[in-house]
Amino acid sequence: MDTHVFVWLMTGDSALANSSALSPVVKAASESKLLLSGISLWELAKLEQLGRIKVSIPFSDWLDQAIQTPGLCVTGITPHIGVDASRLPEPFAGDPVDRILAATARVRRATLVTADPLLIQYGTTGNLTVLAV
Repeated sequence: MDTHVFVWLMTGDSALANSSALSPVVKAASESKLLLSGISLWELAKLEQLGRIKVSIPFSDWLDQAIQTPGLCVTGITPHIGVDASRLPEPFAGDPVDRILAATARVRRATLVTADPLLIQYGTTGNLTVLAV
């Protein structure tokens, strides 16, 4: 899932709670197949440092708790993911984090759950399976 979707899942945000994507996310979690790229952990820490997200406890404690979500699997950036990220079929308009997220989904044969219009558009090319929030 995209970083913002993980935040919405952890906070119960209505953007996900009222979305048709919630059911597949819950199903993936029940099957221990809910993937989060390690790059999202870095992105979350950066967003918190910049004040773009706020949590009620120290951020490292919040993150430790969040990654213990039942059914969540944090996946690293493998050599295959790194190579795929650098060689995604063009045109790809996303930033470097989006490249890693797209490559992670492609290599792991997973569906990327996102509200990012650029990633949703990229999914229409057939190069990435996307579930729009």
